[in-house]
Amino acid sequence: MSLRLKIIVILLLIAICYCVFDLAVQRTIVLGKFKDLEVQQAQKNLLRCIDAIERQAWHLDSMAVDWACWEDTRNFLLTGDRDFVKKNISLATFRNTDLNMVLFCNSWGKLVWSKTVEPDLSTIQMPEFPADLAGANHPLLVFYNPALPRKGAKWGIYMSKHGPMITASEPILSAGGQGPCLGTLILGRFLDERLVTDLARQTGVDLVIEPLDEKYTGPFQKSVLRQVSPDMLHASSVIADVSGKGGIRLIINQKTDITSQGAAAMKFAIISVCGAFVAAIAVIFVLLQKSVLGPMANLSKHFTSMADSYDLTAKIHVNRRDEIGILAQQFNTLVDQLAMARSIHGERSYNSGKSEMAAGLLHNLRNMFSPVISRVCLLKENVSKISLDKLETAKAQLVDEKTSLSRKQDIASYIELTYQSLIGLYTNVQTEVDEIAIRAAEIEKIFSSADADGIPVQVREKVVLCDLIERSEKLIPDEFARMLDVQITDSVRKAGTVKTDPLAMAQVVANIFTNAAESIRSAGKTSGVVRIAAATETSDSNTSLHLIFTDDGAGADKARLEKVFERGYTTKSKRSIKLCGLGLHWCANTINALDGRIWLESPGPGQGASVHILLPLTIGVKKQPKLKAGAL
Repeated sequence: MSLRLKIIVILLLIAICYCVFDLAVQRTIVLGKFKDLEVQQAQKNLLRCIDAIERQAWHLDSMAVDWACWEDTRNFLLTGDRDFVKKNISLATFRNTDLNMVLFCNSWGKLVWSKTVEPDLSTIQMPEFPADLAGANHPLLVFYNPALPRKGAKWGIYMSKHGPMITASEPILSAGGQGPCLGTLILGRFLDERLVTDLARQTGVDLVIEPLDEKYTGPFQKSVLRQVSPDMLHASSVIADVSGKGGIRLIINQKTDITSQGAAAMKFAIISVCGAFVAAIAVIFVLLQKSVLGPMANLSKHFTSMADSYDLTAKIHVNRRDEIGILAQQFNTLVDQLAMARSIHGERSYNSGKSEMAAGLLHNLRNMFSPVISRVCLLKENVSKISLDKLETAKAQLVDEKTSLSRKQDIASYIELTYQSLIGLYTNVQTEVDEIAIRAAEIEKIFSSADADGIPVQVREKVVLCDLIERSEKLIPDEFARMLDVQITDSVRKAGTVKTDPLAMAQVVANIFTNAAESIRSAGKTSGVVRIAAATETSDSNTSLHLIFTDDGAGADKARLEKVFERGYTTKSKRSIKLCGLGLHWCANTINALDGRIWLESPGPGQGASVHILLPLTIGVKKQPKLKAGAL
């Protein structure tokens, strides 16, 4: 398959995958969002209808409160004067207040007076309100309780044989709204077709109300959504009767206009985006054919011709300044540089040998470290056998006057035996430490012999700075990791990536963290901060990345700054000096092998220090001459 055909297939696959992906996203996510909006709108409309009914009940309750606290109402219950009914509760009252039922009962729950009318003001009977409401345990009967927020008042939906009714019941009190309670006032308004139509007009939805008998016991106030057709959404909820049995079901039928408009917009978006993407793919192919595929085909013909004729002196004449032109020019000089290529091949073979030497070095180091680790574990086990607490207890009993003479003699014998054990342990420890020191000296010789060949650096690759720093934190000992608070500034995140040896650079940063932790501990602190910043610098047309690691440790004076990267220099105790002084020296050699530079700055003792690392960013940077460790 030719390169041109491969590119055509790849572009077609990209176009098909994009169109399929875009269609899937539009249908699963975008259209789903429109459906969610449709459902949310239906739920909001349903809640608005419920709120509208509750507002009707609230207004009815407000009217009941006014009438119940009226002094004439109180006198009516006390005297039974029918003039109160003639003057205040006429048919005009029912018509003007939009009431269908008015009922008075005394404090014993006996019916005093009631009247119920149809919407056309014709009188009807309500068997649900008998003469003895208390005996019937009627749910709308109010038992006055001043401790309650509404003093026992009730309002809500009441199911009657004439249909659902919005009711409100209030205790009949004095004008000040205080007791004692003389009875109950119940007002009602039929939730008939006229009121439902008015509620639908107020809420702007298609509202239907279905009555539910007392056999229905729940659930209540729960929205139920159902797609009855592709363009219609059915939402319903149940409002319970004041008795808790039965009630009314509110049903709204909502057209799925949002989903329909969203689907139309989505279809247009899919067609337009896919069309634009296909057009872009076509333009890209034409440009690739003109700028890449055609010239590459000519180069392929030329290479094939040279392979058939064995004429390595033939030149390619391409007047271009892009990568294809560079490729042609480099091919023209390939034959003339054959000798140089052979030299480079020999140098690479030599470097390969150095890699094998490095593998042998690592093998030797592993063999040297294994017995050292075993001896350290053995020393730890022997030391743990000595119980200092028992010695302290024996010492205390020995000087205690209450201890008997025989007991003191036993304690003295125990201390003598322990002393002999400690002498033996000390001798053993000294022997083991000497042996470990010998092993360490041998390891140091291995390092010294390897130092002459330089620091091997692997193939460089792009790494994210933040990931490199996090990787380095995992390389330091746990005790140091717990001490350090590594703060990565935004400048490091903005720097992004750097092309370097990730393994060697991670070890360099880990060494910096370890030395920072030791400096913080030597300053008498149990914890400290290492702040990392980055900046880009340009010098002599070369771009470099400048990394700064600043700690709040012990700092250093000028004399120490000049020696800190020298081989063998250390600030640790004399006992361990043979095993120290390699970390920063190794870091200096590694950074130098990476064509970089490292140096240390400090305002003075006790003021912390900053390690500076300069790494090249420009590809093909000329390697700087290797500096002495002290000059870095």
